[in-house]
Amino acid sequence: MTPLGIIAGGGELPHAVAQTALEQGRKVFIVAPDDNAGDWIANYPHAKPSMGQVGTTLNLFREHGCEDVVFAGYVRRPNFFKLRYDLKGLTWFPPVLW
Repeated sequence: MTPLGIIAGGGELPHAVAQTALEQGRKVFIVAPDDNAGDWIANYPHAKPSMGQVGTTLNLFREHGCEDVVFAGYVRRPNFFKLRYDLKGLTWFPPVLW
């Protein structure tokens, strides 16, 4: 079974999803864009890219062997003009901005 990728927002749900996956014998890899998740992610393999770094996020999931990815938790609407973007983020976000 491949690791479960988790895009973690705020609240308790992302932590509950990670714990449940581990209890079921599945590894996890967590991405917390712009550090939206709490301190609990320090106990799991994780990364904290900018929300605008879509390509980086996808590559992280691939590098960690994640074939299934879930989004859990809330995310506050960011200021899109202050995000750090990679090339993929630049191609994905313009429709959101206009």
